[in-house]
Amino acid sequence: RTVGGAGRVLRMGPTPDGSFQVLVNIQRRVVLKELVTNEPHLIGRVSYHVEKVDANDPQVKALIQALISKIKELIKLNAVFSEEMKLFISRFGSNEPGQLADMVASMLSTITSEELQDVLETLEPMERIQKVLHFVHREVEVSLVKERINKQIEEKASKQQRDFFLNEQLNGMLDVAQKGCSEL
Repeated sequence: RTVGGAGRVLRMGPTPDGSFQVLVNIQRRVVLKELVTNEPHLIGRVSYHVEKVDANDPQVKALIQALISKIKELIKLNAVFSEEMKLFISRFGSNEPGQLADMVASMLSTITSEELQDVLETLEPMERIQKVLHFVHREVEVSLVKERINKQIEEKASKQQRDFFLNEQLNGMLDVAQKGCSEL
């Protein structure tokens, strides 16, 4: 891979599944120009990519608004995203569209590691936002399906519970009726 990130490690530690997770805040993207050595560590010459986005460009504004709108839709469907996303949207929003796309991509549960790598390697911020918008749309669709499945399960469980209680009441009434008949 020739594109990576220079960033700051925010958090690292083991995960419940036994793997190790590192949360990195990418400060700038870097492009590998030359591999100097790989022993004892990888060392290379890189150039720093400078993102240039005109926040006043109508196409930029429209794309950012579309992404923020989809994120808000996702927040309504999945509470896991609410606080972190709201904070990030208010902090960066349309001022830093590339960072907004990066942060959103890192929080999606349906995105694969290959897709995340593709986002990282996408240097053009507007192209990156379009990719992330696609992933957020997919996440919304998955959340909607999950919500529909959960409702069906709840309705089925509720119906079974009602049926159980009605049967118990009916059995209780039959017991009372049988006792009443046997006393006659």
